[in-house]
Amino acid sequence: MKRLWLLFYILFAASWTMIGQEPDVVRDSLPPAVKTERYSVRIEPGKNMIDRGMVEMVLSPIGERDIVKVIQTLPGISTAIEGGNAYYVRGGNLGGNAVSIDGVRVYGTGHLFGLSSVYSHDMVEVAELSIGGFQGEEDNLTSSQIRVITKDDYYSKLSGNTFVSNNFVGGAIGGGAKGGKVGAFVAARLSPIGQEWKIFERFAHNKDYRHRLQELDASVYDIIGKIGFRQNDCSRYELMTFYSKDAFSYGYSHYGFAEATENAASWNNLILNLTHSWERGKIKGFWGLSYNRFVTWQGQRMNYNSTDNILAVQSRLNEGEFRYGEKVSSCLGGIFSWGGKLRITRYGPGSSVSIDGSGVSRPIKKSMDEEWIWRGAGQLFFQEEWKRDKIGVLRMMGRIPILLCPFDGAIRAIPSPEGSLMGRLFFSDHWCLEGTFDALTQFHHVLEGVPMGWSLDPIIPADDHLLPERSTQVYSGLNYSQGYNEFSAGIYWKEMSHLVYFADATALFSSAIANWVENVRTGNGKSVGMEILFERSSKIWKTRVAYTMSKTDRQIEGENGGMRFPAKYDRRHILNFSSDILVHEGTHTDISLSGFFTWQSGHWETVSVGTFPGYGIDGQILIDGNIYSTTNNYQMPPYVRMDLGMRIKTKKSKNPQYLNLGIFNILNRHNAFAVSYDTVEKKWKAVSLFPIMPSINYRIEF
Repeated sequence: MKRLWLLFYILFAASWTMIGQEPDVVRDSLPPAVKTERYSVRIEPGKNMIDRGMVEMVLSPIGERDIVKVIQTLPGISTAIEGGNAYYVRGGNLGGNAVSIDGVRVYGTGHLFGLSSVYSHDMVEVAELSIGGFQGEEDNLTSSQIRVITKDDYYSKLSGNTFVSNNFVGGAIGGGAKGGKVGAFVAARLSPIGQEWKIFERFAHNKDYRHRLQELDASVYDIIGKIGFRQNDCSRYELMTFYSKDAFSYGYSHYGFAEATENAASWNNLILNLTHSWERGKIKGFWGLSYNRFVTWQGQRMNYNSTDNILAVQSRLNEGEFRYGEKVSSCLGGIFSWGGKLRITRYGPGSSVSIDGSGVSRPIKKSMDEEWIWRGAGQLFFQEEWKRDKIGVLRMMGRIPILLCPFDGAIRAIPSPEGSLMGRLFFSDHWCLEGTFDALTQFHHVLEGVPMGWSLDPIIPADDHLLPERSTQVYSGLNYSQGYNEFSAGIYWKEMSHLVYFADATALFSSAIANWVENVRTGNGKSVGMEILFERSSKIWKTRVAYTMSKTDRQIEGENGGMRFPAKYDRRHILNFSSDILVHEGTHTDISLSGFFTWQSGHWETVSVGTFPGYGIDGQILIDGNIYSTTNNYQMPPYVRMDLGMRIKTKKSKNPQYLNLGIFNILNRHNAFAVSYDTVEKKWKAVSLFPIMPSINYRIEF
């Protein structure tokens, strides 16, 4: 665990301060009508829309605006480690959250060990978060879906931008030709964190870290490219390619060891996606064909007693998918949609590797378990939606997903019916009753490690032994909307089954040390809660207050004696307040101020309640063992944070310029996010990550 905290020090010491302190729509796009500037995030029960303007309002500790940071401020969402992109929706597992880019699932969503996401601000046109009332194309999940819609207005004149922030530099450019029939768009980011660290270590006052860190190297970047062809007003083809990479290697000197431990970790995504959207009379449709590759790598080389001990693990996933859907006015007076997907996935989860040579950065493979696990999946959905002015909305969806997996030399089909309902009933001009129901299935499991939102967690397929995860949830509430104000309040109930629990989650290289299958356990979970959201949204002043009160637990076979225990991030109370005000709107300059405050109940940790001596054959005490009462038996202190930011837009030139300044954790509160046992002082200590953190982001458009 100490190596992990040191990684965070590497990432953020270069960001001006030290860390690690120890305190005591048929196609996957949206119609043009909703792509105008919006101020209210909620559009229906269980569904939220996040545009580029909303992302600008929320600060990040590394200076890069991120849609996940907005999502983490909404009701029903519980966060994990401070500053990270991990989030838990209505008590579900982290792996139950799906993210798609233009309809293609992204398995590796994190940059910089989860402190930023791979979908850059330049590539996102709008994002949609669903936590209930799911639609037909939102499949293979049990908690939430983030649908990222990439920029698609690149058919006009050439335009672009370039930017620089604490930890990223990048830009975007796009434009059209042949009268707007053909267009192209490219956006890229690069993090100079490795170079920043080398500069920082020259001036670091903490010589202890300088002596213990050796040969840090980092490569972090992402790039997206799109080419579009408008055959006519009713037909469009698009080809999208996306690639992201994170790779880190560093040496770490242990006290008492002459040589450093060499560590390496990397993950990368590659997505190719071809889509065609069309309209023929009253029928609108699309098809998509995609390829998805995701690879993670972890390695460690340690010299002990003059012997090299080398451990490494690689997890791989290759997936091909075909999607099809249509939408048409139905004879029942609503909008009828139908569609389906065919998916073939090849998994290589946690393959162990033996290597020798100069280190783990450029390993030489001596042996490797090349066993691949194949899975096929198909699904067919039908959906009907009715809307009546001043009466209400009703949407019904049914889906039949089927998992195909080898079993005893034959292919076995595992069907798992799913369904969703979403309804609103108005009883006045401003008030309505609303509710959702969902029964969902997920055909793979994610072995959760340290909950940063990074992309190192192995992905394993479901089968007859590890059955597909399932969740059933109900939400019911009230909604009020008038003018700039919107208010909603409701309660939810959610049950989950076949949840995967990784028993050795805190060991960074545990999958290389032991067979990961031996550490996988299954069980069920339950969550109940209340969600409240108030928004006042105007051009001048935007305010959002979100409150969640919930209780979430787990019951895992072979854990805690089979008794229920609190989920790690079962935060009983979560209060988020954000506000943004336009203080000056002039001919040449606009100035906005923003603020964010959060108070959250502490999460749960497992700590010992006592010790017992371990004796040798000579009667001497060799070691003190810890006694544990129950799982997650200690609640951490509340999490409290306040952020302030300012945005300046300069309009006087033909090239608009944007300057975003921010202070993350302006209270300089050392929020404890983990506990660590000090073997020297023989006591538990709390560990925090971020003190006060300034950030800057400068952008110029052309």
